[in-house]
Amino acid sequence: MSNSTNNSNSVAIGQLGLMILFCTLLTLKTAGPLAEVSWWVITLPLWASFALIAVVGLVLLALIGLTQLALRRERKKMAKKIAKARAAFEESIR
Repeated sequence: MSNSTNNSNSVAIGQLGLMILFCTLLTLKTAGPLAEVSWWVITLPLWASFALIAVVGLVLLALIGLTQLALRRERKKMAKKIAKARAAFEESIR
């Protein structure tokens, strides 16, 4: 038996790349259904996933910030209640 290894590193363009290449070529053509479509619409599949991840990340950061703000307010209220109870307890001891 012989041990043979295949070291070919082939890379395929994929469906998304093929779609973008096709739409770009149709846009470059002066006539056709995509001739008047803006470039940002043609390249939408490239950057839309990054934009979606960024928006979700910003929403999560905002929710974390609002939660921290609410917790801080609750802690301040609790500290005031504890101080009031402590003062009332010390007053009752005297």
